[in-house]
Amino acid sequence: MQKIQLIEKKSESVNVGDSVKIEISQKISVDNSLATKKEKLWVEIVEVSNSVPKTFRGKIDSDPSFLVGVNFGDAVSFNMESILDVLKK
Repeated sequence: MQKIQLIEKKSESVNVGDSVKIEISQKISVDNSLATKKEKLWVEIVEVSNSVPKTFRGKIDSDPSFLVGVNFGDAVSFNMESILDVLKK
């Protein structure tokens, strides 16, 4: 059985194979003005950079409900500040 641990401090190390929750924002047009849709999604980490600040590449590991053109399995890039929760595997 695989051990899964939810880490509440995002300062903990994040490694390839871990899942992280991030918030993705999308601008949409509503009645001739711009609005912002936001959705929190789980992403599986596929690459961790050695740069400063550290950046991550991952694939969306949950089904978006509200975002248009964002799908399960899509690639995303983000930094440590974007991470809301970490699920260590």
